[in-house]
Amino acid sequence: MATEVELAKHFQAPPSIKEVFTRQTTINLLAYTILALHSTSFDQLLPVFLHYPVQVPDQSPTRNLFKFSGGFGLASGRIGTLFTLFGISSGLVQFLIYPPVARRYGVLNCYKGCTILFPLVYLATPFPVLIQNRPLQQIAMLGIM
Repeated sequence: MATEVELAKHFQAPPSIKEVFTRQTTINLLAYTILALHSTSFDQLLPVFLHYPVQVPDQSPTRNLFKFSGGFGLASGRIGTLFTLFGISSGLVQFLIYPPVARRYGVLNCYKGCTILFPLVYLATPFPVLIQNRPLQQIAMLGIM
């Protein structure tokens, strides 16, 4: 026969909202939400940018360095090839490079580093359009991805 203490362990009341949403769990949830939001947005907008027609460069001086009106003008097959290469390289990084880096620096420091790196990547994304050599342009974009 089970004692009252053993039964109490099995039939505990569920935690309250206040117990679940502590300061740390709220920060973790917010950080993951922001990460998922901007990562998904980038992944959805990048193929549009890669497919958008190329802007013909002219000799007029650039008025605004951060105003881009053209894309890469790539066909969907080429975009698929770039994303396939990106997926393979991401898998290799995730399974071969990240574990030793995380062991050496810690997961939190890797997260902080990526948090700093993401805005720089987003800022650099449109600049390969300015490269006039198409293969070099696509290599630069693959490096950014």
